[in-house]
Amino acid sequence: DGLKGKGYLEKALELDSSLYDVYYGLGTYHFWKSLKDRALWWLPFVADNRQMGIKMIHLAIEKGKYATDDAKFALVRIWVENKEYDKAFAMINQLSKNYSDKPFLLWFLGKAQLETQMYPGAINTHQNLLKALTASPYYHPAGGVECRYFLALAYYQNKDFEKAKAQIDSVLTFEKEAKNNKSIKEFIDEAKDLKHKIKKETKTG
Repeated sequence: DGLKGKGYLEKALELDSSLYDVYYGLGTYHFWKSLKDRALWWLPFVADNRQMGIKMIHLAIEKGKYATDDAKFALVRIWVENKEYDKAFAMINQLSKNYSDKPFLLWFLGKAQLETQMYPGAINTHQNLLKALTASPYYHPAGGVECRYFLALAYYQNKDFEKAKAQIDSVLTFEKEAKNNKSIKEFIDEAKDLKHKIKKETKTG
């Protein structure tokens, strides 16, 4: 579907070269397609177009009319993927002025905070994310389970084992749902591993 969409976007540019919003779609396609093809970069006909994709997204932000914020959201995910956390935090801060409780931003802010060992911030972010998710009419338990697991992980990394265990126990209440949902099962298993790790550490500590 991505390849088909790319063709339509390129056709749109042929019809109107000033339609800079199109570069948002093309840029995200080129970045994530290249990342997916990482194992094949050694082949002469498989190029690493990630930087080209990023440049296209920037063009949509600078000259687009309709998709500028969407393009910025795309860059947030890319910066976190690239571990360019300063850029990610700067973009999240900018977007948060208008989208303070948007789950997408909270997901990637929390992820970046965990990966940069900003554990108190990660705890606060995942608490806010959980509130935003449960308040949404589109709430699904899989999202809540994943969020609670990362909240437990943040508590664990911050050495607050009791609160970590409380979140783990909340995750484990969804074991029945895990039978029919791979995403929930994945985080149930992760939560069990973390619970075992906490038990081991608190015994030896």
